[in-house]
Amino acid sequence: MENEVTNESNKNEAIEFKKNRNSLSRLQKFHKKIFNKNEKAILLVDVDSGDIVDANIRACEFYNYKADDIKKMNITQITILSETEVFEKLHQSQKKHLQRFYFQHRLANGEIKDVMTYSGPLRILGKKLVYLIVEDITEEIKVKKELKKSEVQYKELFNSANDAIFFIEANDNATLKCFIDVNDKACELLGYSKEELLEISPMDISTTHYNLNNIMNEYKKNSNTTRKIYETSLITKNGYHIPTEISVHIFELNEKTVYLAILRDITDRKEAEETIVNYSRLLEGIVKGIPDIVGVFSPDNTIMLCNQAGYDFFGEPFDKIYGRKCYEILNKNLRCEDCPLMQAVKTNKIVRLEKFYEVHNKYFDCYYNPV
Repeated sequence: MENEVTNESNKNEAIEFKKNRNSLSRLQKFHKKIFNKNEKAILLVDVDSGDIVDANIRACEFYNYKADDIKKMNITQITILSETEVFEKLHQSQKKHLQRFYFQHRLANGEIKDVMTYSGPLRILGKKLVYLIVEDITEEIKVKKELKKSEVQYKELFNSANDAIFFIEANDNATLKCFIDVNDKACELLGYSKEELLEISPMDISTTHYNLNNIMNEYKKNSNTTRKIYETSLITKNGYHIPTEISVHIFELNEKTVYLAILRDITDRKEAEETIVNYSRLLEGIVKGIPDIVGVFSPDNTIMLCNQAGYDFFGEPFDKIYGRKCYEILNKNLRCEDCPLMQAVKTNKIVRLEKFYEVHNKYFDCYYNPV
């Protein structure tokens, strides 16, 4: 009976030894093929204590520790988190494989690196462990921060611009498809909110479909034709037409054809131009009604304007007088030696004199006023 018990005990010990040997064999295989030769940095961490049980070659290189030294450390000495947070993450990692966490880890030289860890549970020789596959994302985070900074700067410049700016996607047939983005000035100019503009068609505010189509067609024929400036009018939310000057630039973005349209409200300029035209017409009417001869000359004696009395006196129409020299009208090839026009230009003062013109056998009381 006693022998039977002894044999049974030996049999159980043999089974247990075989299991342990198999476990050790699997661990050695894991350690050799998967762990040490992995290109990713891997740490094995005890869930309960936080001690670093093992670190592969890549992890030692990354943290710049010798294998023996890093195995004497605790994960809290590497991770920039409180102990409570560290153990909370370790216990979370016991629930399922490849959980992803963002950390900041400290290297041997004190440098802080941004890392992404992929973790999961392991049980080896009765110990509850967590594997941490560590990926250095410092440069990625840096790039994201720079992109974010650039985006903020772009938004500040975009929305602080004095001109309305639209990004518009175009269809293949050159028609305007939809707004991609608009700045604050565009919303202010047209009386829409940004959300409203992004919902409506660009055709709803444009009166220049033909011009835009022409630009697109030219762009398709010749890729050098990417920029065009023209005047048009836009329709506000309230139905008003605003005269605008539009600079359109066409480019490709993510395999889509995009219009960059920069619009400037030229209402004041148009009003000023109309005022100038009206004043010009008024001045022209006044000058025409003056019975004396009135002429406007450039400093080189070129006739720029003459009133009707002048045309009648010289017996020449506008197209025969305009652009000629004043002395040519008097049948001369050279400027007069005592040219009063030159005196007025040099002194910037009114010159008055009496002059006899032999060609017409007449005396003239002449005034030359620099303007």
